[in-house]
Amino acid sequence: MIVEFKIDKEVDKRVLNYFLGLKRAGKDFSKGVIEMHPELKKAIDADFKEKRKIISDYVERYYKKNMEKIKKNTELIKKTWSEIEEDFFKEVEKLFELNRDTREKYTAYAVMTKNFPRYIEDKIFTVGYEVSLKFNIRIICHELLHFFFYDYIDNNFPDYLSYKEKWTFSEIFNLLILNLPEFKKFIEPCLEEGYPIHRKFISKYETIYNDSDNIRDFFEKGIELTKKLNIGKVSTRLGVLFSGGKDSVLALAKTMEKEEIVCLISIISKNKESYMFHTPNINLTKLQAEAMDLPIIQRITEGEKEEELEDLREAISDAKKKFKIEGIVTGAIESVYQSSRIRNISEELGLECLNPLWHMDPVDVLKELIKRKFEVIITGVFAEPFDKDWIGRKIDNKCIEDLENISEKYKINPAGEGGEIETMVVDAPFFKKRIKIKDFSVEFSQYSGTMKIKKAVLEDK
Repeated sequence: MIVEFKIDKEVDKRVLNYFLGLKRAGKDFSKGVIEMHPELKKAIDADFKEKRKIISDYVERYYKKNMEKIKKNTELIKKTWSEIEEDFFKEVEKLFELNRDTREKYTAYAVMTKNFPRYIEDKIFTVGYEVSLKFNIRIICHELLHFFFYDYIDNNFPDYLSYKEKWTFSEIFNLLILNLPEFKKFIEPCLEEGYPIHRKFISKYETIYNDSDNIRDFFEKGIELTKKLNIGKVSTRLGVLFSGGKDSVLALAKTMEKEEIVCLISIISKNKESYMFHTPNINLTKLQAEAMDLPIIQRITEGEKEEELEDLREAISDAKKKFKIEGIVTGAIESVYQSSRIRNISEELGLECLNPLWHMDPVDVLKELIKRKFEVIITGVFAEPFDKDWIGRKIDNKCIEDLENISEKYKINPAGEGGEIETMVVDAPFFKKRIKIKDFSVEFSQYSGTMKIKKAVLEDK
């Protein structure tokens, strides 16, 4: 099967943490949860630690009592879906004009609510073992169509819409497509209703769909209409997980073109071997924030594997309270370890998690730094064949060429995603002032070394 069905109580905990207290597009998601699980009402107004405990205890009891029913209902969903899966994918591929030799795999986790999040980057979505089979089929069709929509728009129109505009267009797209005769047959009698705020616009999208020559033509017209109607036009208030390195600054730059960046969040780890956080010169993030004229929340962590996640959670929670952020931006490119943990924390706090660099080609990341006129220096190297001369080197076209050659020969990530290099951004077009390094020292031994910046100041540009 193309869709694999799984059960995981930890996913249920994450889903409940996210939806309890969430309101969006005219819909209060808590109501559906409380209708099914009234005992969880007390979790809505609890602080995040108490909320997490209430939910965790409840889910543990629920699974212990209902495991056989959960397994049985999930198997029924799987069996029912298997009967139409092939026909559904053929219709979607026809809609998007795709001719694929192989298909991507998707994972569906069965959960205990009527709220069903999806994780676009991971091709993961959720279904409900407490709702009807017909309703679940509608959910599966709806979520799979979202994956195709996001793949198509990100590959063909990557920077045309803001986060909210893209989400709005995707929901209206589903409302339109799933009510076409060729798709309606899969989901009847549970027809697609969409969000209340979107229903009044559907006729306008139907008109351009009927007037379009092909799917690309429709997307072009749909993007234009979404912008024209100002649906989802309000930018999202976001905080950036900020290390001061190239990835977090590039993620910030790409996001601020469509959204509102209201603060930076930096974790200063005492553990040089931290899996989660950049450590060389992390203390200078405050100076970088000043250069950008952005407020920053800094939190010190001992860097122990799980404790550092609690420190991150508290820092993000502080940002939510102080700056009213609606989501978090990360510079993650390939690290599932980092991105999944940040996403889990974001969900617990009712926040979105945006990864604008996710699966971006590492060489393209480096080239975009040049294109955007970033001034980036290498502050750490941690792999063969790097020598001391790499410390303090500016990332320019020659540097990128050398990194590509090293990558090909030594099989390392040219952008340092595996921790091979660390960087610091000292200037970018949106910096109000430039950072000038006045004093530093270099520690180096056996292909590993760091630049320790002792003094840095801001100077006018």
